[in-house]
Amino acid sequence: MKKLLIVLIAFTTTLVGMTVITDLYTRKQINSLIDEICNDYRPYVRLMEYNYQSKNLTPVGLKNNKYVYRDDIVRAFSLAAMLDDNKWALEKEEWAYYSWKSVIANNPELSYAALELYGDLIIRQIGSRLDFLASQRTNSSFKYSDSYTKKKFWNANKSSIKQYQILINKLLELNDKDLNYFITTNDISDAASYEFNTWLKNKNLLNIDNMGTEYFTWQNANNFGLYPGDLLCLTKRVYERHPQWTPRKFLTEVKKFSNKVLLKIEENN
Repeated sequence: MKKLLIVLIAFTTTLVGMTVITDLYTRKQINSLIDEICNDYRPYVRLMEYNYQSKNLTPVGLKNNKYVYRDDIVRAFSLAAMLDDNKWALEKEEWAYYSWKSVIANNPELSYAALELYGDLIIRQIGSRLDFLASQRTNSSFKYSDSYTKKKFWNANKSSIKQYQILINKLLELNDKDLNYFITTNDISDAASYEFNTWLKNKNLLNIDNMGTEYFTWQNANNFGLYPGDLLCLTKRVYERHPQWTPRKFLTEVKKFSNKVLLKIEENN
């Protein structure tokens, strides 16, 4: 009888957990997320001309004497782009999106459960759709016909995730006083974030190629739309709305979750 009770409790707990996960994402929302990611992906990288010159790269083509286009380089997604795609896929108003994020803040294990439930599907479906696009591609203006393939896509995004991890590792080397100071004073004002940006520059954490944008010279702590500002501003927002998630705790959790994501990508490629 006691064993039966334990089994029933475990079964009930699993059902409750699964219900919360399906509340976090429905299958329709997962399909929408896959669509958003694939629709955002482009078979070329557009960079400012002077960026290529500074990196000693050979332009493939020029447009309006401002940009160079390279379709042999796959553009990685930034964290900001992924968060934006996730929001659109959920089809939630801003207030509801905050509530959705609060669910995760109060129970971060749901993120891992959702990854286990949907991770394989998402990764394989993205790969399938990108390979399909590669098979249909006939545009002769781009000479590298495999730029849409899942292999190049996931290689680029694994490198991007690892760069965020490098950033996190450097931040976690700081003591709590300095880490909290940098995160909480990181503002839209360049003056307020100047000390933080100087530290990032000295640690070689700025001007990183192919981190989801063609404008890598715009990378700074307080630009929430690009690396590294997307992660740094997110860390501040989470801390302000959920004080239990200190910058150190949040960054440590992000690193832990990103390792799980990398493992999932490897398992499915």
